[in-house]
Amino acid sequence: MTVCVKAPEARVVAAALEQVLRVMYFCESVYQGGASLETPVLSTSLTFQGTVRGVFRLMVSERCARRMTADFLAIEPADVSPDQMDATVRELANVACGATMSFWIPEATLRFSVPADLTRFDSAQRFEHCISVTEGLPEIAVDVLLQ
Repeated sequence: MTVCVKAPEARVVAAALEQVLRVMYFCESVYQGGASLETPVLSTSLTFQGTVRGVFRLMVSERCARRMTADFLAIEPADVSPDQMDATVRELANVACGATMSFWIPEATLRFSVPADLTRFDSAQRFEHCISVTEGLPEIAVDVLLQ
């Protein structure tokens, strides 16, 4: 059975991302609201279905992805490979989606896809939910699109 609901509110996205970033990536985060990210950006998405259906999209500035990967792997940013950044962003999408859904509708039964191949883009697109992890700049964006 599919339930019709509104997308998660800002407070839900902010709380979920704050927890994931603090626990997994040792980052303090600040919710920025709607904003554009510094480019270039790495983007991935995964679908969810069950109690609700939709797509969870995650975008991370390349600079932030490099820094998060270096911190996570305890290596220098200059030593981070594109494959390592891709793996970090995909894992962040996986965990951030699960956390967001758990904060939003904890009683839901959901199945998640594997994160899609990453895309890179240079557009200054505006996103509804942006997070900063350094210097007050929007560096991570999340969209939850319901079907």
